[in-house]
Amino acid sequence: MLRLVVDKNSHKITHAHYDEIFADEKKDIQDASLKAFYRQSKYDSINYVEPARIGFNVMIDALSSHLKEGGSLFNINDLPAAGDTGSYAQTGFTKRSDAWDNYLRLADVLYKQMRADGVINEHALPAQ
Repeated sequence: MLRLVVDKNSHKITHAHYDEIFADEKKDIQDASLKAFYRQSKYDSINYVEPARIGFNVMIDALSSHLKEGGSLFNINDLPAAGDTGSYAQTGFTKRSDAWDNYLRLADVLYKQMRADGVINEHALPAQ
C-alpha cells in the first residue's frame, strides 16, 4: 500500500506512507516463519522482524521524511536498508530489503498516473 498526499497548489508531497500487508490467510503465505503475521501490517506489527536487520518502520519513516523534504520517489539510495553497503548506526551489517523493490514498483505505477493527471511534480530517477 502506497499513499501519497500532494498539495494541489505546489504539486509537492505533503504526506507519504508505504506499508506491506500480509495475506488474509496463512495458507497464502509461503514462508512458514511469516504465517503468524497473516492480516498484519509490517509497519504496525510489534513482532515482525525485517530481514534487512532494521525495523521496517524505521525504513518507512525515513522514506516519508525523504519525500516530504522534496526527495525523489525513486532515488532511495541513501535510505536505510536500500543497499548492502555497511552498518546502520554502528549496529552491524544491513542488507537491502525486498520491501524497496515492492515500493518502487508501486511508486512507478502511482507516479505515472499522478503525472498524467497533472497532480505531482516530476521526480527524477537516480543517476546510474
